[in-house]
Amino acid sequence: ANIFCAKFMPRRNELVATCAGDGTVRVMDLEAKNLMRSYASNQDRVKKLMVEPGDPNCFVACAEDSTVKLFDLREPSSTYGRSNVSNNLAFMHQGGGWSGGVSISSISNAALQPHLFAIAGDIPSIWLFDKRKLSLQSTSEIKANPPDPIAQFRPKDPEKPVRRMTGVCMSFCGRRVVGTWSENEIWHFDINTGLAEHRKRRRTLKMERRKKAER
Repeated sequence: ANIFCAKFMPRRNELVATCAGDGTVRVMDLEAKNLMRSYASNQDRVKKLMVEPGDPNCFVACAEDSTVKLFDLREPSSTYGRSNVSNNLAFMHQGGGWSGGVSISSISNAALQPHLFAIAGDIPSIWLFDKRKLSLQSTSEIKANPPDPIAQFRPKDPEKPVRRMTGVCMSFCGRRVVGTWSENEIWHFDINTGLAEHRKRRRTLKMERRKKAER
């Protein structure tokens, strides 16, 4: 199967994590020249990996099955072979009451603020999450109640409609995020501005719901 991504584990450069089109995530020990871990908990192609600076044990994978999963090298491979294992951080979906998932093709975090990470896929928006506000869930749990992103970003050019994304990258300090769209140019966004706009939208929605409930 095609190998889509490879990452050295921080502070353990003898270990390389990979993800592939057969839905597996593997960790190789280059010094011992053997396969250290093999995880097959995804239902579709695994596209990108994310490591956290200073953490030699954990990494994150995003896949076309709409999930963002956390893997811990301190756990045996068999742990992630169970159908009810709780290692899902996020689930990307269409929103608006539509529960179906969408393919995730890219993930990125900020080196100085590694709790912040962004994902992108087959919808027009970048989704930003704060890992500190997420709890690990099983696949069935996260599909039933997916966590909301803390902000979303998309181009605001009405003359150039966008449908899907091809990549996302957060800046080193975590103040900016860059996205690429299949039908458009590269766009960059200010994180703080996006967070403020998202909070404003949520307050507006709450007020509208309150008014409807009072009628």
